[in-house]
Amino acid sequence: MNVLLVEPGYPTHYPPLGLLKIGRFHRDRGHRVRFVRGRSEEAASFGWDRIYVACVFTYHWNEVVRTLRFYAPHTVKQPEEALFVGGVLATLMADDLRKAVPCRPVSGTIRSARLLGLDDDTDVDSLLPDYDLIREYASSYVVARAALATATRGCSNRCPFCTVSRIEPDCREHIPIGEQVHDLERSLGPRRDLLMLDNNVLASRFLPRIVMDIAELGFFAGATWPQGRRRVPRRVDFTQGFETTFAAAPENRHLIDLLALLPVHPVRIAFDAWNERDDYRKALEAFAERGFRTFETFLLYDFRDTPAELYRRISFASRIAERLGATLSLHPIRYIAPGQKSRRARRGNAWNGKTLAMVRRMASGAIRTRSAIEERFGATEEAFLHSLETRPEK
Repeated sequence: MNVLLVEPGYPTHYPPLGLLKIGRFHRDRGHRVRFVRGRSEEAASFGWDRIYVACVFTYHWNEVVRTLRFYAPHTVKQPEEALFVGGVLATLMADDLRKAVPCRPVSGTIRSARLLGLDDDTDVDSLLPDYDLIREYASSYVVARAALATATRGCSNRCPFCTVSRIEPDCREHIPIGEQVHDLERSLGPRRDLLMLDNNVLASRFLPRIVMDIAELGFFAGATWPQGRRRVPRRVDFTQGFETTFAAAPENRHLIDLLALLPVHPVRIAFDAWNERDDYRKALEAFAERGFRTFETFLLYDFRDTPAELYRRISFASRIAERLGATLSLHPIRYIAPGQKSRRARRGNAWNGKTLAMVRRMASGAIRTRSAIEERFGATEEAFLHSLETRPEK
């Protein structure tokens, strides 16, 4: 069987792990498997028994559809049978995809190969990604510098702005990570840092085991890595962050004590709404008390907030970090509704097209200092709102 794996040409830093697990499944059965990025004329010149296309954010709709249409004529069977598309977009917008192009959307995680139309019960999602398939592209992904691992799956919360419960409906509280890291390093070589992809690791009852798993791989507090003639600190980055309410709760301080055994850098904590400010403050204070000094915060906007509330959160977070003597990077990030096919689509709330465009420009790049806030957003809330009203659009 000849199998083509395709990642559309949208910008991304992470390899398509789901595709690479499918690649592992087919290669283990002796099938010929190839991975490409974007629309490859050379790859399309060959007839493929199966083509699998990845997709992530729904606002990549146009690029995903263009990619599907490009490869649809190059399957041996009809594309409705042999052109598969999976990932977040395919899970949330399967019907839309079928109407736009002949294809076979696959929703959610692939817990059985039968979801791929195969007479096989293998849990594809539990397989290790086959990183050998992306050696040609590895330098364009974060795997060029870091190993990837997932110690949990899903999330028990049902936050109104989040789709994790739809993408990964089954929660798994502990997945051993040792083989995940070792397998990546067998393909791509040793890596200084470790990126954890868990959605809500603090909620796992097995956090002590997860921390020990990470430390046993050489990622422990104070661990270093040779770089030229010197040694540099190793880092563990929980890329999806720590849930603010969990970190803020006094009864969970022992969880932060556990994390202090690891070289976590940065500590990522979200600040999604103004009414969460007390929990946000307590969470930063709890981590700071245990010696953490580098933080990163994403601030959701254009969900149920107003421009004024966004400014208050930016200012509040900055003041807390200054008081704690911590380094804080702030990243305002706009809410994109499930099914929204463009970043610029409007939903009709407290924000309008002009304010969104201006905040997008103001928020370009990380915000790290009080002076940067004043320069880009204004010295006060009133100045910020006034600039939104009077500053000309570019």
